Order: sequence, then structure tokens, then C-alpha cells
Amino acid sequence: AAILYLFLFAASIRESRLKPLPLPSTILLPLLTFTLATTTQADYQSALTAYNQGNSPSAMQQWLQVTESPDNADNPYVYAEAHYAIAKLYWLGQGTPRDYYRAYDWLLKAAELNHAGAMGKLGYLYTDGIAVQQDFDQAFEWYSKAARLGDVDALYNIGIFYLNGWGTEQDTTMAKQYLAAASAQGDQAAEQALQSLLKRDMEAGATKENVGAASAAKDAESDVEVGAASAAIEEDGTDTEFDVEVG
Repeated sequence: AAILYLFLFAASIRESRLKPLPLPSTILLPLLTFTLATTTQADYQSALTAYNQGNSPSAMQQWLQVTESPDNADNPYVYAEAHYAIAKLYWLGQGTPRDYYRAYDWLLKAAELNHAGAMGKLGYLYTDGIAVQQDFDQAFEWYSKAARLGDVDALYNIGIFYLNGWGTEQDTTMAKQYLAAASAQGDQAAEQALQSLLKRDMEAGATKENVGAASAAKDAESDVEVGAASAAIEEDGTDTEFDVEVG
């Protein structure tokens, strides 16, 4: 069954896991709704402006400066986001040569600061064996941590992991629960996978029902034949004896 599920969902799994790291402007949209009053926030905003203007090298340098301040100095959330943004630049090769190993290091730092997106991307690296040895157990652990924080990609990927039994026991019920949670956040791939699973369940149920009905009909037919034969024997009034031959 796991092999069948892998065949059915291979395309959607890869499409989801290959989503690029969100742009900093997307990541920090809530932060931009209030005045950046602290030094750390102002420095992050300056780096974000440089990034949006296409000056990734300058953004890299300014985000690095943000990470040099203590994580509890101004805003731990912004501090974690700066680590994640640097990982994103290394991941995509913007403002610096692409380097998945350095991206991994910065993602790990961000994950240790409780950044859900970083946790989810670490799960992806372990899933595909990029910059690390492929390890579904580690991938499942990172996806689980990110999913507990509500990361939609992690919710989707955990669903697929349960579906295929990667890093955990295969459990289609759990798979549907996680896919439903991702779908509730608007993830189309999760909704498609969930609907495919539900459709297969309905088809399997219909097939089981048809098989049961056919079996019942066959049993009923057999009962009729046996009853007819018994009636014929009684009408004939004869007994059949089996003699044992000796020597």
C-alpha cells in the first residue's frame, strides 16, 4: 500500500517541498504593520528595503549585523527572522554563491530560536539529503516541530510522511488529519491529496460493499440448491450407504 501511495502522490510531494523560502517581505508582513521603534527592528527594515531594491549583498551584511546583537536585546522574533533571512540568501544564492551547507547552519540557528519555517526547511533538507545525509526520521522530527507551530508546509509534509510510512508508522487516519489542517490554511496541494484519499476510501468502501453483496447472494443461492437437493432425497425416500471393502 505504501508503494501505491508513493506512486500516487510523488508529484505533489516534490512540488510542495520545492517551494522556495518565503521572501522576507512575506515573512515579516505582521512586523511591517507597526512602527519600527527599536534598533534591531530598524536594522532589519533597512536590510529588507535593500533586498526589495535588488541589493542582496547589502541586505546580507545588514542582516548579519542584526544577528550580532543579543537575541533578547530588542525583539527575539526579529532576531530569529534575520537568521532565517540569511539562510534564505544562501539557499537561493542571492547576494552570495549558493551554499546549502551554510543555509543549513543558519536554518539550524533559526530553528533553535523557535522559527517554524526554519524547522520545516530543515525537514526538507533531511528528506532529500541536501547538505546532510538523507534521514526520514530526522525529517519527520523537524516537520513535527514545525507543524506544532502551525507551519503549513510542515503540516502537508507530515501528512505525506504518515501516508507513506516515512520516519513513522504508516497511518492514513493521521495523514488525513494533517492534510486537512494544511488545507484549512489554504494549501491547495493538501486539499487535492486529501480529496484523493477520501475518494479512494469511498471507492474502497463501495468495492467492499459490492463484494459483500455478491458473497451474500452466492450464499443464498447455495442455500437454495442445498434445500432443493434435500427435498429431492426426502421425496425419493432412499438412504445411501457406504460399504467398507475388506481385503
